[in-house]
Amino acid sequence: MKEFEFTTNNKKIFAILFVILVNALMVFILIESMYHVFKPYASHELTKNEFIGELEKRNCKVIDKKVDNKNEGVNIYLITDETSCPYLVSYTTFNNEDTKLQVARAFANEVLNKNENLNSKNTINFFNKYVEYNSTGKYFKSFTMYKNSILYGSTDRQNKQEMMNIFQKFHYRYIPDVSPLKNLYYILLIYICIILISYWQIEKKCGKKGWIILVPFYNYYDLFKKFLGNGWLSLTMYIPVINVFSLDVLHYRMAKCFSKNDGICVLNIFLPNVFLPLIAFDDSKYTKVPFRIRKNIKDKTRINANVPNEKKEIKNLEKPKLKKEIKISTIFKWILSIPLLVFGVLVFVAYLDDFKLGGFLFGILLIIYGLMACPSISNYTKKYPKYTKYKKIIVVILIIINLIILEFLSF
Repeated sequence: MKEFEFTTNNKKIFAILFVILVNALMVFILIESMYHVFKPYASHELTKNEFIGELEKRNCKVIDKKVDNKNEGVNIYLITDETSCPYLVSYTTFNNEDTKLQVARAFANEVLNKNENLNSKNTINFFNKYVEYNSTGKYFKSFTMYKNSILYGSTDRQNKQEMMNIFQKFHYRYIPDVSPLKNLYYILLIYICIILISYWQIEKKCGKKGWIILVPFYNYYDLFKKFLGNGWLSLTMYIPVINVFSLDVLHYRMAKCFSKNDGICVLNIFLPNVFLPLIAFDDSKYTKVPFRIRKNIKDKTRINANVPNEKKEIKNLEKPKLKKEIKISTIFKWILSIPLLVFGVLVFVAYLDDFKLGGFLFGILLIIYGLMACPSISNYTKKYPKYTKYKKIIVVILIIINLIILEFLSF
C-alpha cells in the first residue's frame, strides 16, 4: 500500500471539511443557546389549589365562577373578589380549543386596545403555544395563554409590580434565561482556533515559521508588513474601534496577495472563519501586491520613453489592460456605509408602526449618513463641486440635528 501523502488536493479536501464541520459546530451551539434563551418560561399549567393558595396569602378572596358559568368548554374559572383585592386576577382552563381561542381574542383585545392613555405594549408569541400580552396606560393589564389555560390580570399603575410578581410566581410571565449564553464563549474559542490555524498556515505559505503567529505584538507586525507593506500599521490593532477596521483591511489584503478576486476579498472581511482556512490550505502562492499599480507602470513607460531607439515601439504598444484596484479608503467607506444603511432602515421600520417622531427621524438620519458614506454615491456627487465643498459642514449640521433629536424627542 502507498503511504498517504498530504498533497495539494488533500489539503483542499481537508480545508473544506474543516470549514464545514467547525462552522456547523458553531451554528449548532448558537441555535441551541438561543432556543434555551427564548423558549417559553411557563413550566406547567396552574392547578386550582395553587391559584387559590397564592392569592389567599395576599389576603385576596377567590371566587369560583365555574358554578355560574354554563359554558361546557370551561374546566376552571377562578377570579379575585373586587372587595377584598386591589387588583383583578382571573384564571381559566379549557377542554375545548375553539372556546379557548374565542376567550383569548377577547382578552387580547382588552389588553392591547382598551387601555386608556396607552404608553407601552408588549407582545410575545411562541407559535401560539405560549402567548403573552401586556400594556401600560391608565391601567396595567396582562394576559398569558399557555397550553389550555389563560391567566389575566388588571390593576392600576401603583400595583403594577405586585401584579407582575404574581404572574412571575405562577411562571406565566416570560423572563429570558440568559445562562445558556455562556455557551457563546465556546463559539468564540472555536473562532479564535480557526483564525490561529489559518494564520499559522498562511505564515508557512509565505516561507516563514508558523509559530510566529503565537508571538504577541510581533505576529501582527509581521502580517501587516507582508500584506500592507508597513509593520508599524499593526499598532492600530491596539486602538479600540479602529482595530476592527484595521483587521478588515488586513483580511482584504491577505486574500488579494493570494490572487483572489474582489468578491472573495470582500467575503474574507465578513466571514474570515470560512474563507481564511480555504485561502490558507489551497494551492495559491503569495505575491506582494503593491497599493498603486498604475503609477508604477506609468513611471516605467516614462523611463523607457527616454531611450531613443524605443520611441517608435512605445507609441505602437497598446495600453495594458489593468484590473481596477480597490483603494483602502473605499473599503473603509463600504464597511461604514452598509451597517449605517441597514441599521437606519431597521430603526425607520421599527418606529414607523407606532410613529414615534424621535425614532422615525433618527432612522432617516442614519440612512442619510449611510448614503453620504457610500463610495458609489460619493463618486457621483463629485460632479457637483458646491456639494463637495460644503459636505463637511452638512455633516456637522446633521450631527447637531441628531443630538437635538436624541435629547428632546421621544423614542
